[in-house]
Amino acid sequence: MRNMNRRNFVALGLGTSLTAATAGRAAVIDESTGQRQGSGSVWREPARDIPVTGETDVVVCGGGPAGIAAAISAARAGASVRLIESNGCLGGIWTAGFVPYIIHAKREACLMEEIWQRMAEQHDSRLPYFNPEDMKVVLEQMCEEAGVAFRLHTRLAAAATANGRLRYAITESKSGRQAWGAKIFIDTTGDGDLGALAGNGYDFAHEGTGLFQPSSLNCLVAGLDSDQVAGLDRWAMRKELERAGVAPSYGVMGASLFYVGAGLYFLQATHQYGYRVFDDAGEQTRATVEGRAENHRMVRALRELGGKWRNIVMVATAEQIGNREGRRLHGLATVTRDDLMEGRRQPDPAVSGVTYLMNIHPVRLEGNPAEIQEMRAPVKPYDIPFRALVAKDVAGLLMAGRCISGDFFAHGSYRVTGYAVPMGETAGVAAALAAYEHCLPHELSWTAISDKRREVRTGRL
Repeated sequence: MRNMNRRNFVALGLGTSLTAATAGRAAVIDESTGQRQGSGSVWREPARDIPVTGETDVVVCGGGPAGIAAAISAARAGASVRLIESNGCLGGIWTAGFVPYIIHAKREACLMEEIWQRMAEQHDSRLPYFNPEDMKVVLEQMCEEAGVAFRLHTRLAAAATANGRLRYAITESKSGRQAWGAKIFIDTTGDGDLGALAGNGYDFAHEGTGLFQPSSLNCLVAGLDSDQVAGLDRWAMRKELERAGVAPSYGVMGASLFYVGAGLYFLQATHQYGYRVFDDAGEQTRATVEGRAENHRMVRALRELGGKWRNIVMVATAEQIGNREGRRLHGLATVTRDDLMEGRRQPDPAVSGVTYLMNIHPVRLEGNPAEIQEMRAPVKPYDIPFRALVAKDVAGLLMAGRCISGDFFAHGSYRVTGYAVPMGETAGVAAALAAYEHCLPHELSWTAISDKRREVRTGRL
């Protein structure tokens, strides 16, 4: 690849397949060097050099539960690791998204148990519920101790491939446009951003109708007496909101209020229906504004009720909207509804014995298609195969979390964070092994991956 080295490469025209996307700060362009097309609706940016800021064994894009697990596990397996996160903190939906509880965590000898232990030892946690600020600190500590080099406030903008293999993740930040090279990449963005930019195929929404689950914007509140609100389940909380005159858009799902320590309560009572937030910033903006306004209306209405609600105050709404849908990147295997209903076991279980129901949130406030409504159902224990974590169309790319390869219904089960963590662990260990062996992830034996994962887990617990 001519003119490409550790220092810089030209963004366009080097024989590298570069899937471009703009994000963050734009470069200042002199009109004398650029070309305006048509009536000014398109600006053709001239080619420019992008510095290759770092080269590591593994680059992980997305610092949520799956990304944290992937980065730490890869580093503990001996790889040099770079973790890239768009928010100003690690933890993703746990922290920036204000979902301060671990959904369906299995207490087994894995990274999840270590996170729980850290939180219990260092903070006023009521596990599985926790203060998001405490979680931020614990995750930063764990990454630093493992030797993970992480970069916050850095958004993925493009990807560069050569001969079908991913070579660089390209980002935008206060440092400008930068390229990060690696032997193996892991997409833990939740929305499958890296895989899509690199050209990997993907699915989105319900295969038959094109409908998709709503997003939620959560908030933290304070000023409540724990004795007075104890025992309010989601249905009782919904009735309280309705009594205040603000029926929550969460609809048939009720409304959740959990104590997370330090006088803070988590409130989840909104659905933003029909917003395609995974690839449209305008839609994401509108959904966020709508959700924030509804949260404030609910808190004000509760306070006006008086009684146990008289001192309730809004502390903060989430920085990151909770998106249940996103790209489901095509992999070497696909987790399907039949796998869940039949309880299929796999020869390469990245996660074993998944038992979380097909938690399909209503795609509309009213009038949901029968097929979708009826599939909010229990499942038989099933496995997530490692092959579903290996990208089908782009070499050198793994994925973990809710962007793995699966259908609409299976995604409703495995998308929760309790399973994102062990998926991330498996992807991280496999990436480290592939980097060490100078091979691609699909060329590794499952025995080698499983043995290394056991070694990494046993070495810490």
